[in-house]
Amino acid sequence: MKSVETIEQAFKSWAQGVRTFRTIDNVNQIVKGQEILCPASKEAGRVKTCATCQLCSGSKYNKTNSKGVIKNNVAIVLH
Repeated sequence: MKSVETIEQAFKSWAQGVRTFRTIDNVNQIVKGQEILCPASKEAGRVKTCATCQLCSGSKYNKTNSKGVIKNNVAIVLH
């Protein structure tokens, strides 16, 4: 997983098969079908913590986890 700040960086990373964690200014900037809002964020209702979520588990998983569950690109509103 790669931290990116711009949509251009995100698209370039996705084209290379690399998942991203991207900062956004508001939730309307999420790319539907590519990104999800960080479940630990205020905007997502803090439904998980980083420790319980593990979506960002870096390069440990690429696209799917050990159970075959797709791992998404994550976006978070700057705070």
